[in-house]
Amino acid sequence: MGELHELNEIETVKKILIIENSIAFTGAFKSIFSFTQALAGDFCFLYVIPRNSSVKSDLTKKGYPCIELPMIELSRNIWKLVRYLPYLLVNAIRISRIVRKEQVDVLHVNDFYNLLGVFVKVLQPSVRLIVHVRRVPSSLPRRLADLWIRLNVKFADQVICVSETVKQELPLGGNITRLYDGLNVPTILPDQFKADLLNKLVYVGNYIPGKGQDKAIQVMEKLVNSLEGLHLICCGSDMGLAGNRIYKSELIEHVKKLHLEEVVEFLDFQTDTSPLYSNALVALNFSKSESFSYTCLEAMAQGIPVVSLNNGGPAELIEDGVSGYIAKSDSVDEICQLIEIFIKDSELRRTFGVAAHKRAEEFNIEKSANQLKVL
Repeated sequence: MGELHELNEIETVKKILIIENSIAFTGAFKSIFSFTQALAGDFCFLYVIPRNSSVKSDLTKKGYPCIELPMIELSRNIWKLVRYLPYLLVNAIRISRIVRKEQVDVLHVNDFYNLLGVFVKVLQPSVRLIVHVRRVPSSLPRRLADLWIRLNVKFADQVICVSETVKQELPLGGNITRLYDGLNVPTILPDQFKADLLNKLVYVGNYIPGKGQDKAIQVMEKLVNSLEGLHLICCGSDMGLAGNRIYKSELIEHVKKLHLEEVVEFLDFQTDTSPLYSNALVALNFSKSESFSYTCLEAMAQGIPVVSLNNGGPAELIEDGVSGYIAKSDSVDEICQLIEIFIKDSELRRTFGVAAHKRAEEFNIEKSANQLKVL
């Protein structure tokens, strides 16, 4: 914790300690990281992250002090279950000491299933506690999700939902609000909407069972002969987890069995996804559940329409039939029909791309950051 001495030099600026549970670069981390960069001139930020989390390098490059703690998530693993509560208590005491020593004004927990904020609030009642709800509660085990929500709503000064989809699953309360994530939307010249060859389907998302890459492969199998040169690019991380590595391997093997190796490409995680969208026909999202979908917003910011399942947050971003399409079912046939609309009508695809970019401008990071600043 020696790196914290730098914070003592800034006594007049409010200090915000962010508890980030990500072991790898995720949409949730990317969002809070964007917020802290946008508000760097107004607040002094420091992060608490899991030990050996890969996001440490991203944070230290930007000069954010990081404290690493041995965090444990609940799982079916007996050994992890046994250690969960003791680690939670010990880490809460450690963070409480940091809050007191560094005179932290605000504790911001970046997802509700991390109960460290609640325990620290009990130990340090004077610190302001803000909790982000970044996952759809119904996508988690019901009893655990209900417990986590009740505790956070009771102890947090402010609970932030990333979408109406999430907010609708929380109880009514004066300390609950909806605040969309935001990003820096690039300026796109008119000519950039007129690419001569739009032949890529882009699927950005970490390789996690339920994220939908398997359905994207089914779609590609059906569409492969619809457009010359059409290919699918999947990009994401397995987050260093065994289950995710198995899932990615199964995807690759399935592509080989379908003899689609030449038209389906699996890329590792990329911090900057904008190059992926060069000559992209459409971006895809077939996840079983999405609270918001930062990846959809990123695609739209690049002027790329999105075809998504009706899986939560994307329906709040995409104007169905204007800046993209929301499939009314998870039928591969229906999804293919929606994509084929763009294949057959390049001018309509351009119009949707313009609309997607315009819609993304409504989620500008400065606007969202100013709203968060008030909270």
